[in-house]
Amino acid sequence: MAGSSKLLEQAIAQVKSISINQIFGTNQCARCQASLEVAKFLALSAPDQGPIFAVALCEYFNYSSACEANYGPLTLGPVLTQVMSFADVGGYDGQVSVL
Repeated sequence: MAGSSKLLEQAIAQVKSISINQIFGTNQCARCQASLEVAKFLALSAPDQGPIFAVALCEYFNYSSACEANYGPLTLGPVLTQVMSFADVGGYDGQVSVL
């Protein structure tokens, strides 16, 4: 059985792989949903790693200059982890609605 740190390591590697995988072509929605499925799996199997996962991906994709402050374990990281654990990321919850 893999420990939570190994699950985190693999989840980060999987999302990085999804981000560059040519099989998705230009379908950013499918790429995003696949990544959300990885996040959900991690949130359910190793919730303590959720904030670390959020910070690591924020830094990898350069979303913010304050990733730890925004998504770390003392800020939004636990909230995002909880949302992922309940979300139907492969369904409606994983889709962007443009009105």
